[in-house]
Amino acid sequence: MYKYNLFPKLTVLIIMLGLCHIVQGKKLSGYIVTENNDTIQGEIKVHSFNRRTGDFVFAGIDLESCYRQVAFRSKGELFFKYYLPEQIKEYAFTYKNQPYLFQRFLIRKKSIVPNERNIYQFLQLVKSDNKGNIYRGSTYVPMPGFEVWTRMPSFTFNPKPIYSYYRYIPGNKRIIVLH
Repeated sequence: MYKYNLFPKLTVLIIMLGLCHIVQGKKLSGYIVTENNDTIQGEIKVHSFNRRTGDFVFAGIDLESCYRQVAFRSKGELFFKYYLPEQIKEYAFTYKNQPYLFQRFLIRKKSIVPNERNIYQFLQLVKSDNKGNIYRGSTYVPMPGFEVWTRMPSFTFNPKPIYSYYRYIPGNKRIIVLH
């Protein structure tokens, strides 16, 4: 008579369910501020998985996607809607008793590509004092890899975040790059 052992399959199933939960993200209480300065309370989904690099954040949240978009649903809604910096002014949430505030800014860059010169991005408030506010932004730079089958360098693997710091003085129309 054949004995069937469920333990290996059950273990794989539990691991897969756990990974699905991690990839799905955390739903945190927060708000968004619309173009009309309306504040809407609801939930913000923050991922524990960086979709760009493939890294898991087991003991926290991945803030990298927060600089480019936010998944939000107001109270009573079933599905999350994604907002880009062009669509809302700011958003905020709290995770482990720490507030996270992201505000939209127009970042001006020197580029030969016209649509890369003026980019809206969410910047995270990291410090506020009497001189103004200091924000952090993130961009990705593709790191060179090596494609074995083509023997050509590739710039599609291992993207690494580069952080920039900015000072904003309320009332001033410009944001100053600190690096």
